[in-house]
This record gives sequence, C-alpha cells and structure tokens, in this order.
Amino acid sequence: MPLFAAIQTRKPFFLRCRGFRFLFFLWICIPFASLHSQSGRPDSSNTADTLAIINDYYSVRGIEQDERRPVNRVRRVLHTAFYPPRKLVDILLTTAGFSAILIDEKKVVQKFEDVFYLYRRELGWFPVFNFVTGTPKGYGISLFYHKNYTSALIKTGYADEEIWGLKAKLSYTFFRRNYVWQSKVELRLDNDDDFRFYGIGSQPLRDPRSRFLENPAARFGFYQQRRFLVKYSLGVRTSPDWEFFLTTFYRKRSIRSPDDPDPRNLVNVFQVEQIPGFRIDAQHWYNELSFRYDNRELLKISSPGLRVEGYTGVSIGVKNDNSRLFRAGGDISAFIPVLRHNRLIVARLNFNMVESLEASRPIPFTEYPRQSSFRGANRKKLLRSDNYSLLSSLEYRWPLTYHLSGHLFVDSWIVGKTPRLLTIHNSPWAAGFSIEVHNQYSEFVRLTVSGGSEGLFLRGVVGFSKLYRDRADWR
Repeated sequence: MPLFAAIQTRKPFFLRCRGFRFLFFLWICIPFASLHSQSGRPDSSNTADTLAIINDYYSVRGIEQDERRPVNRVRRVLHTAFYPPRKLVDILLTTAGFSAILIDEKKVVQKFEDVFYLYRRELGWFPVFNFVTGTPKGYGISLFYHKNYTSALIKTGYADEEIWGLKAKLSYTFFRRNYVWQSKVELRLDNDDDFRFYGIGSQPLRDPRSRFLENPAARFGFYQQRRFLVKYSLGVRTSPDWEFFLTTFYRKRSIRSPDDPDPRNLVNVFQVEQIPGFRIDAQHWYNELSFRYDNRELLKISSPGLRVEGYTGVSIGVKNDNSRLFRAGGDISAFIPVLRHNRLIVARLNFNMVESLEASRPIPFTEYPRQSSFRGANRKKLLRSDNYSLLSSLEYRWPLTYHLSGHLFVDSWIVGKTPRLLTIHNSPWAAGFSIEVHNQYSEFVRLTVSGGSEGLFLRGVVGFSKLYRDRADWR
C-alpha cells in the first residue's frame, strides 16, 4: 500500500486524540504569531523596547521639556518678518481666490493659450502695457511666431507722439558638432523725450565734470533721444551649463533738448556746450565676447543654483565719431534655497565699466554704464554716471501659486571714476515688493512697489519683462 494511502487510512495517536490535537495546534501557531508580532519592531538586542516596560515618568532622568526642532526658532523669526508682505498678498488675492476655488488651473492655462495662440499654436500675440511713476503710460502689442527651430518677434509700444518704439527679432537654432547654436538678428527704432540726466559722479551736484549752471532750475535735465540699432549675435551652448556669445551691433544715437518749453530741460540746467555727446549724432560699431554659466535645473527661474555672466567689448566710432571705448563687466547671482526647494534668497552683484581708448577724448555722457536692473527708479533716469558702476541686490523669492511668485528686495547702486572711488555715500537705494506672473523659464508680467532714496516708485510691466539685460538694452 502506498505510503500516502497509509497515512490517510490510519492517523497517529496524537492526531486521533482531541486534546493532543489542540495542543499541537497551539504548538504550531504560537511561534508564527510571535514572529509576526516582532517583524514590525526593532530587534531587542539593539533597541530597548520601552513600550513593553512600565516606567514611572518621574523616575526617568534627563527629560525637562518637550522636544523642539532646531529650525523652529529660525522659522519663527522668518514668520514674523514676512508677516506684512504675506498679509498684503492675501488682500490682493482674496477676490481672485474666491473665483479660483471652482476653477481648474489646467483649464485656465488652456484658456490662456486658446486666446493668445493662433494657427496651430505657431502664431501668437500678447498685449504690452508699461506703467511707471512720473512717465506716460505705454501701450503696445507683441506678435510672435515659432515653428521647429525658427522664431520671430515684432513688438511695438506707444505713449504719445514723442514716445514710441519698434522692435523686430528673428532667430534660428541649429546643431553642429554636438553643440546647440543660435543665430539672431535684431532691429530697433525708438524715440523718447523723457530721459533725465543727473550729472556725473557719485555726487553729481559737487562733481565739476557735471557742468551744472550756476543756479540750475533742477538737479536733473530732460533730453530727447532717437535711437536706431541693428544687432547680430551668434551663441553656442557647449554643455547644459555653459553658453558663449559673439555679438556685434551698429547704433546711431541723436541727442537733443525737448521741444516743449520746460525749465527742467537739459539746456536750462547744464552747460550743454561742454557736455560730451550732446547735439552729436553718435554712431558706434560695437563688438563683444561674452559667456554665461548657469547650473540651475533646466534654467528654471525658481530653482536653486548659480548664474555667472562676463563680457568684454570694444566700441568704435563711425564716420564723424572718432571715439573708441573699451567695456567689460560681470554679473553673478546665487539662488540659495531656504526652508524649501522653491523658496530662494537671491544675492546679486552686477559690475560694469567703460574706459576711453583715446586719452584726449572724453566719454559721451550717454555711453556710461547703465543699471537697468535697479528697481528704485525709472530706467530712463541716469541717476549716476561714471566709468565704474556696481549694483548689489538681496532678494527673497517665494511661490504664491504655480504661475505667480512674490519678491522682497533691497537694491543699492554705486559709481566711481576708478574702482577705489566706489563708495556707498550718497548712493541710490531701494527696498520693496514685487509680484510676477511667469512660466517655468521667463516672466511676462511684473508689478513692483518700492521706496528709497528716490522716493516711492511704482512700475507695472506686461509683455515679457526681463531683469537681466544685455548692453544693447541700455537705452
């Protein structure tokens, strides 16, 4: 008889007895239950199981207060410091928040694209609006085209018959030798009679190079400028972090006093005959080499990392303009995460310099370095003009929503004839708050409110605003 059949026909004695069967069952089940109960806790040989021991709370030594995280104190200080701007944001967004509760963000973005994108999303348009304290409002439109590796842009702006501008750009991206290349052509034409010259030096009213009249009507003078620019640049990205650029452009600049009889016009404030660059149609051909290092993830604007830019260039006068200028500078920004990955402290230094290669020829007052990134005054205000310029900035940036972020910032701007003469004495400064609407890589709406040495300043820009600008953007 097979063994299996024998086992089935005659059971052992301990299986035939009910008492033994019960004990056998306990003998089998208790070890498995014990293993199951111990599998979710540490080994008793390494960690004491305090839950299994009844301890008198008062007999345990070394416990005086509840545990606290070391960061709690820092977070409490930050919570108090950011209470006012947080409440301001809450007030601004309360109305929008009630309506946004029932709206899916993806549907909002899709609706946005449906309005501003046309023809298979290759063509598009965007309104342009510019509001700045003390200057006429500007309106315009941006038309853009993008297909595969070709893109084009036409942007117009108009405030009045004396303030208008036109910009056109065409770029093409291609691949050679495992590198990404981009070729770009740009054309600009603009006219503006709202520029303001404050003189030269860190203290313009006391600097003899400023050439003020004996009893000037104001501490600045209005002047009118018409500018024509043609620019070509070739850029190459050799790695995800490194980019190199070759830029050349021709620029013609005409400087005049405004036609309206304002006592603050340049001719009523300065000795214009002794100011280099006034009433001269300056024509320059500028050539520049620059690099950019940016290790932020996919170059996103709200990610931690380091951004470094440096440039050097030579400007040569054309036709009757015999001036020759050497330019150089650098821009470094550190994006430091605080508490969370997308909450950043941004520390920035932006240095620019210009020197004349002709010792006998002074530098035209319109060719001094500009600080278009200073957020305490209109970019058309030449608050400080000198050979060397340094902008320092400290900012806290945090997300409000996926496409909206807030900024608290402090900016300071100093100038000097030499690097040793750079001083913070009497230097413009500003502190304020801004809100921007952006995608992952660039911003296109920014509202800024600041106060400082130049008083209260408000600025609202709609239409692809930029905080980092190249030399061609110096108006």
